[in-house]
Amino acid sequence: MKLKHLQIGRAGRYMLLFLMLPLMAAKAYAYDFSAVCSTGQTLYYNITDNESHLVELTCPRTNDYPWNGYTEPEGHISIPSTVTYNDVGYTVSAIGDYAFYECYDLTGSLTIPNSVTSIGESAFNSCYGFNGFLTIGNSVTSIGDYAFCSCARFIGSLAIPNSVISIGEYAFQNCYYFTGSLTIPNSVTIIGEAAFEGCYGFTGSLTIPNSVTSIGDRTFCGCRGFTGSLTIPNSVTSIGD
Repeated sequence: MKLKHLQIGRAGRYMLLFLMLPLMAAKAYAYDFSAVCSTGQTLYYNITDNESHLVELTCPRTNDYPWNGYTEPEGHISIPSTVTYNDVGYTVSAIGDYAFYECYDLTGSLTIPNSVTSIGESAFNSCYGFNGFLTIGNSVTSIGDYAFCSCARFIGSLAIPNSVISIGEYAFQNCYYFTGSLTIPNSVTIIGEAAFEGCYGFTGSLTIPNSVTSIGDRTFCGCRGFTGSLTIPNSVTSIGD
C-alpha cells in the first residue's frame, strides 16, 4: 500500500518549522561541558552516568562537520582520566564516537588512560599527524569500527591489552608505519573485517589467540611485513575473503 502525500498549507508548514526548531537546536551540540586538559587543548564531554560520575569524550557537534566552528585539538595531547565540572569530579570512562575525528594536527604519541573502557567508532579516524607510540590502557574492552583508521604514522609495536574483547571493523586499517610486533591477547573473541588491512609495517610472528572463532574478510590484507610464522588455532572455523 502506498502512502499518499500530505498536503500541508503555508500555516501548517510554519507550525511544523516552529515545532522542529528546538529539536534542530538540540541536535547542533553534542556535549554537556568542556574543559581544558593538561596539555592545553579544550576537550568536550558528555555525562553518561550522574550517579557514578562517568563521562565520555565527544565531538562538539552532532551534525555538519564535527568541528565546524570549534578549534580542533592540535599538538601533543594528554587524554585525562578524570575531569572536574561544577566542583564535581568525573571519571573519563569512554572515548565516544568521532571524538577526535580528522584532528589532523595531533602529533606525537597517544596514551589511552586506564580509566577508559571503550573507544568508539571513528574516535581517532584520520588523525594521521600522530607520529609516536600508541598505548591502549588495560581497561579497554572494545575498540570500535574505524577507531584508529588511517592513523598512518604510529610507530613501534602494538599491544592490544588483555582486557579487549572486540576489535571493530577497519579499526587499524592503513596504520602502516607500525614497525614492531602485533600482540592479540586471548581475551579477544571478535576481530572485525579489514581490522588490520594495509598494516604492512608489522614484523615478527603472528599468533591468533584460541579465543577467536572466525577471521573476517581482508582482516590482515596487505600485512606483508610479517617475517616469522603465522599460527591459526583450531578454534578458528572460518577465514574470510
